[in-house]
Amino acid sequence: MTQLLFWPESTVSREPVRNYRNLAITAFRNTARRAFDVLVEGNHYEDWAQECELAAWQCERAGLTLTDAMRFCSRACYRFLRNLGFRKPTNGPGMLLYA
Repeated sequence: MTQLLFWPESTVSREPVRNYRNLAITAFRNTARRAFDVLVEGNHYEDWAQECELAAWQCERAGLTLTDAMRFCSRACYRFLRNLGFRKPTNGPGMLLYA
């Protein structure tokens, strides 16, 4: 059995992105999931929207493909949530918890 040292072509999308803003919002919603309600209650929605716009602008300026743009936006969202005090517990559930 051969071991794959790279991503198979079927899982990596090299298509150009049509709308980086919608892609950033989708990536942020998928990363935040249950933390999104806490963001809205804590009056951080405007900050969240600004981070989405900034990530979309950076992706568009760099000309990232679909897969790379999703990864970039997910990392940007994770950094934003970490700065607000959200933590991903070790040996716990895979969701972010507010500390």
